[in-house]
Amino acid sequence: DVTGVVGYSFGNFEVNALAEFKIKTSNIKEETTRIRTTKALTVASYNVLNLSAVPADDAQRDKVAAQITNNLRAPDIVALQEIQDNNGDIGNCRGDLSACSDVLDASETLQKLVDAIEVAGGPEYAFFTVDPLVETRDDNRDDPNTFGGVALGNIRNAFLYNPQRVTLIDYIGMTREVLAARGVSVSTAFDNSRDPLEAVFEFNGEEVTIINNHFSSRFGSTPIFGGPQPFVQAGEAAREVQSLAMNQLVQWHLQDDDDKNVMVLGDLNTFEFTDDLKQILPLAGGEQILFNLIRKNRDDNKYSFIFEGNSQALDHIFVTEALEEIARFDYVHVNVDFPRLFNDTVASDHEPLIASFRFDDDEQED
Repeated sequence: DVTGVVGYSFGNFEVNALAEFKIKTSNIKEETTRIRTTKALTVASYNVLNLSAVPADDAQRDKVAAQITNNLRAPDIVALQEIQDNNGDIGNCRGDLSACSDVLDASETLQKLVDAIEVAGGPEYAFFTVDPLVETRDDNRDDPNTFGGVALGNIRNAFLYNPQRVTLIDYIGMTREVLAARGVSVSTAFDNSRDPLEAVFEFNGEEVTIINNHFSSRFGSTPIFGGPQPFVQAGEAAREVQSLAMNQLVQWHLQDDDDKNVMVLGDLNTFEFTDDLKQILPLAGGEQILFNLIRKNRDDNKYSFIFEGNSQALDHIFVTEALEEIARFDYVHVNVDFPRLFNDTVASDHEPLIASFRFDDDEQED
């Protein structure tokens, strides 16, 4: 119990304690997903907080590996966000672009994670990603940090997959050129963010297309209880355009087959009730073409991030109707509910989420 005076500063309410109080260690424990069937395809999404191959990330990497192996029960496919290049944000190549060419690669980052998962008792995953390019933007400024994030970290989207369970058919980075070729009207939607990474997998004779996203950051948003109301959601205009791009890309996939298995997932950096995710992303001509699996979460703990005390869902899995009918879904709480003490090692500031899809008529196992 805390006795004090309620105050307000910098857009947030607080309690100014008048006397000493005791802190009790929480009894909460890391969750393990309820989704554990071996007969269904399992797909997870996880923002792994600027993970790289440098020794300073060893403890974080081990925690992520243990969570994927144990708490997520080793999903068949894991869509990752915020994978950094092999040397993370170390080094400074500004002014010498030739020095950047050898630090854009993330193969060591992913290989070390795969190795850590094996040590934790998980399967031998394969992996792939598309590295960012040193390229000239419209403002004629050469930029080795095309995908944004921590300077020189070159965060990107990536996939792990279990080749004993699924087969990789193809993958491609959603560059301007690819989006334009597929009829997306806003092909520049991801110029200041991460290019989505699309992959096609085969599972028990079924092909599934997964588009892994990390939408524009919320950095610069105002406090929820601050002066400007409604509070400012920084980057919302950019995320609306990115949602439209994904919507049009899904329409391109469905034009010849309404029953195609398509997922749009990842760190979408906005809430499930925004126009981005309630209208722009899922609707086409008044018809719903994508369904947010958040409503299939079995309890009320529908959040993947906590910001200034506000639990919020920033990470999502959207699927086409063919998948929605056979889906189960779970936010797995292993990170954000636990207090961070000085020098604590954290796996991530996001929670992983997982869905399963069983393509036969039998009821899915719990």
